[in-house]
Amino acid sequence: MHGPPTNLFLDPGSVVVPSKGALYIFNRKGFTTIEASHIDEVHEKVKKYLDGNYAEDELLTAVPSEKQPVLRKYFDAMGQAGALQHGRTAEPVPVLRVEEVAGDGCSLVLKAAGGSTWVSLDGKDRAAEIASGCDARLLFVSPAEMEVEWGRLWRRGRHEAHHIYVVSENHSTEPLTQSELDQRRRYATWLVCALRMDLWDNRGLRIYSLDNANPSLSRSFSASLTATKSSFELTTPTEHSQVPLVLAKAEAPFYSQRATGCGLDYRQLAQELEQEFTTRAVISSQSSDGEITCISESKSYASFNPVLRRTQITCEQALAWPVASSLLDLRVRSLERFCHTLAEKAPRGNGRKTDLLQMQDKHPQVAYLASLLQMRMQTLAATLETTAYGLHVCSTGGHKAYSFVQAKAMRDVMLAIAKDTFYGDAVANIPIKHACDFGTFLEEKELSQLAARQGELLDEKKVSRKFTFKHVKRFGISAWTGDLSHGD
Repeated sequence: MHGPPTNLFLDPGSVVVPSKGALYIFNRKGFTTIEASHIDEVHEKVKKYLDGNYAEDELLTAVPSEKQPVLRKYFDAMGQAGALQHGRTAEPVPVLRVEEVAGDGCSLVLKAAGGSTWVSLDGKDRAAEIASGCDARLLFVSPAEMEVEWGRLWRRGRHEAHHIYVVSENHSTEPLTQSELDQRRRYATWLVCALRMDLWDNRGLRIYSLDNANPSLSRSFSASLTATKSSFELTTPTEHSQVPLVLAKAEAPFYSQRATGCGLDYRQLAQELEQEFTTRAVISSQSSDGEITCISESKSYASFNPVLRRTQITCEQALAWPVASSLLDLRVRSLERFCHTLAEKAPRGNGRKTDLLQMQDKHPQVAYLASLLQMRMQTLAATLETTAYGLHVCSTGGHKAYSFVQAKAMRDVMLAIAKDTFYGDAVANIPIKHACDFGTFLEEKELSQLAARQGELLDEKKVSRKFTFKHVKRFGISAWTGDLSHGD
């Protein structure tokens, strides 16, 4: 009887990705990392002999005695990870297959776990037909190219593939060397195996930063492209103190646009900034000819039913519109803005003088702001007036706010004063938010009735108008933007 063969061979069901001082192994046992000084160099030198034709003793005696302990540790670690087998080589059962799809070596298709990933090592969008048939797209891009890719992501309403980007922050305009291409190929292999996109519930977006100077790969952004609820990691607090107010920013890595704001409630502020950021980004991405398609609702004071039609609006005009979480909120805010322009042209009374810090029956948010401001001032003189169009206007010093809801107008003025009082010039460029926040003051039914009353009032005053709006929905984020203007 002969004993079992002792030849060594690399497990055909394992993928070994070398990196400086480490080996990343993917196989039936899962994901294993082996870290040791120069282990990547050892693997590169030895792997060609691990083909089932040499026994372990033969390979050990082929190197100087002082290097044999290093090689023995390599064999032990690879064996424990399931990447090194003893015996005769088996039929290859690769978990990963690489196919070249362009003659320049920069376009690949990686097939693993029943899916296929199109890879561009230099960020060029070649082989479009092949890429469109893959489950995922993986591109190595520069920061400037990532900005362009963001525009494409915002523009597309549906995404049939996962999108993975590796952004090289130390980007050079020189052609990639063979060493750089090999490194990117290893990163692509590692990502495709490690991400296990076959297990994702929705089409995903991942952005990684690649530091070429000190080779390292780190995740910068993660989101679902097809989720019904927002999965973006857009909003974070600013570097300013979050007491007594909250300040936040919405931004995406390697994208130049951002939205900032100051408010009372962080969750509400984050939602508003997320919606504003997404809406502005989508509008900007769709304006290659300077215009976007919207819906217009024209209402004549002499007609009962409005007329709906599609219309073209300049991108510049649409970017100045308010953004709201619902069409009703947007409609009421647009009515407020429109009635404010009408009121400015009409004669105005003297208004009523009041102290905002001493008013009775305060709304909770007004009471909170009053308690804050009382730390810095004893009185806050203001003027309250109601226009002929039912708009409450609150003004004090250089601040003014208006709303159909008096408590909201007061809240907005006091919020602006609190920002100036507690933060000063440090946040001068961060605007006050909550302009479309009617839910804090009214139930939906009450708000709907208010909008109907204001429409009837405009009809009585023989004012025709046109409500132009657009619904934006991307990556689980839903928002409405629009404005009201005089009708034809």
